[in-house]
Amino acid sequence: MPRVILPLLLALLLLLTAAPAQARSQNVLLLHSYHPGLSWTDTLNAGIQETFRAEMPQALLWVEYLDTKRNTDTSYLSLQAALLGHKLSESVFNLIVTTDNDALDFVLEYRDSIFRGAPVVFCGVNDFRPEQLRGQPRITGLAENPPFAETMRTALGLHSGTREFVVIGADQSITDLLTDQSLRALEAQFPGIRFTYWNNLPAQELRTRLSQLGPGQIIFVHGVMRNEEGVLVDYRGKNLFLSTYAKVPIYGFWDFEMGTGCVGGRMVEGRAEGER
Repeated sequence: MPRVILPLLLALLLLLTAAPAQARSQNVLLLHSYHPGLSWTDTLNAGIQETFRAEMPQALLWVEYLDTKRNTDTSYLSLQAALLGHKLSESVFNLIVTTDNDALDFVLEYRDSIFRGAPVVFCGVNDFRPEQLRGQPRITGLAENPPFAETMRTALGLHSGTREFVVIGADQSITDLLTDQSLRALEAQFPGIRFTYWNNLPAQELRTRLSQLGPGQIIFVHGVMRNEEGVLVDYRGKNLFLSTYAKVPIYGFWDFEMGTGCVGGRMVEGRAEGER
């Protein structure tokens, strides 16, 4: 996919840069919702950085991670706000780029107090609604709309006799919860198919259940999991675990699911999402 940068992103930087480009650097904060090493975040990061190198090589990128997949308690983000407020207290950014829901929500909440009202470009936001941006000037971005139903129809076309979709996921982070809700909303489109949801299962229980799956069942996977030691594993590690103990097809909705047991699906590409 060719590199495409949002035209408004360029326009915002041009408007904000009163001095000539060679006399004044363009400082950009890239704020990720999750952590480095998570395959989705890494591919988004690579796409965004490639686009800046190609389209705006003079920009100085400062990258931060909120790490919300590994930290889900209610007090965590207020602690992050205090930390970032301290780290960025002497920094002024021409633009904030956010990835996924948590980072956008965080920036909107602390836009004035931490980020000095800088313009915002977002990507990877699930279940986006325009009213989220009401009263927020100088902000634009890309919603993320995985083709859930299309993937399910593709799976049914390839596996005749399917009677049950087993959805293995989570609902503890905002993006996982929104995905769970979106999948549940599709049930009426698939009469005759039973939807079963295995959310937030411990690794040991999940291993037992997987071994009991058989013909007529298909797995759809989303979200992350923790291993038996309680450590969060990457999506590919999760699928390797699933495919080791399950003898039924596994489908996903994002490209990072591929390579370790997931057979396919109509997928969102993380790198392309970042490049856009």
